[in-house]
Amino acid sequence: MAYPVFDLHCDTADRIGWATLDLDLRFTAGTDGYFPGDETHPQDFDLIEGNACAISLAKIGNTPWAQCFATFVPDEIPTAHAARFQAQIMAHMSGQAMLNHDRMVNVRSAADIRPALKDGKVACIHTIENATFFAEDPALIEVLKSLGVLMSSLSWNAQGPLASGHDTHAGLTGAGIEALTQMEHAGMVLDVSHLNDECFDEVVA
Repeated sequence: MAYPVFDLHCDTADRIGWATLDLDLRFTAGTDGYFPGDETHPQDFDLIEGNACAISLAKIGNTPWAQCFATFVPDEIPTAHAARFQAQIMAHMSGQAMLNHDRMVNVRSAADIRPALKDGKVACIHTIENATFFAEDPALIEVLKSLGVLMSSLSWNAQGPLASGHDTHAGLTGAGIEALTQMEHAGMVLDVSHLNDECFDEVVA
């Protein structure tokens, strides 16, 4: 019997969705592929069924699998455009799950995960890495949770509008504290990855 896998993070959603982003978002990020060079063989980086990324249905095979597909918002994307970036990457990943509905299911809550695994499907769990746009519109937290975003981090490596990443030494901002309050109210899990020690101490205090 295969033991179920619960993987809390991968960059596959960004990588297979990158070519679907608006041109201005790709220009701002500074690359036409998630990794420079991906654009030279796009057929390897577009479908969840089979790809050259870390995760694909072909690689998962018949193993019971719950996968957190993170929309990673690069620090280079301005906060004003970050929500659009997240929406486009998540839409592509959701679409891939729906196209492969015989193998995958977009889960909307933690309660959906075990039934998906029991049915032999890959549980597609949407998360966000570096949700800077929560600073501009905290109401999006409740909206995204209702759409199936179950977990989010507040920062990446740099100083952000919500919190500082591990390359800096500031703490949570006022907007970050508000975001945490709204996340707790909505039932969205906080991913503490990339937070510096100062922010982590504030979160757990």
